[in-house]
Amino acid sequence: MTEAEKLFNDVVARCFDRWRLILSFRITSTLGMDAAKKDIEAQKIKFVSDILQGSDYDRIVIDKELFFKANPPDKIVQDMTEQTIKETEIAMNAASIVFAHSVLDGAALDYCRVTALVAPRD
Repeated sequence: MTEAEKLFNDVVARCFDRWRLILSFRITSTLGMDAAKKDIEAQKIKFVSDILQGSDYDRIVIDKELFFKANPPDKIVQDMTEQTIKETEIAMNAASIVFAHSVLDGAALDYCRVTALVAPRD
């Protein structure tokens, strides 16, 4: 096997390994988000409850009765929970793109090296 063939095979193997890593990251993150949804919702319930019952937020929410009439607590909790999950998905997608771009960049450079080994004058 020539050096070019060895390098080509190494690059293919490395790419498959890295794609597997990215897929594992996405699968685990998605499952983690599903599992964390109940905990996130519980945190949001506590937050909304603190606004309703406490005085710490009186300067922010001046008329609690009017605010919660227009924005039912259950709806606030649901929206906040969904937003947290959505933002996490956005971050996971962004990280996946960065990882995939890195794999692609490395492969492209190494395939240029393969070409240079096979036909250095081309």
